[in-house]
Amino acid sequence: MNLSNVSFNLDQPPGIAIDDTGNRFDADGNVFAGPLSGEKLNKVDQFMGFWFALAAFYPDIQLMN
Repeated sequence: MNLSNVSFNLDQPPGIAIDDTGNRFDADGNVFAGPLSGEKLNKVDQFMGFWFALAAFYPDIQLMN
């Protein structure tokens, strides 16, 4: 599903997001209402880590805010 030029906004339950074409998404990326109903967002590889673990492997890292 190509949604590269679509904006997302927060939705009211049971959805989590709604795009500017009227598709409503659940927390798993499924479109449950709208023109693309039945489609699913592609998963993106990600990694969840803690800053202190990163600092242990990269002691010279600089934190920005």
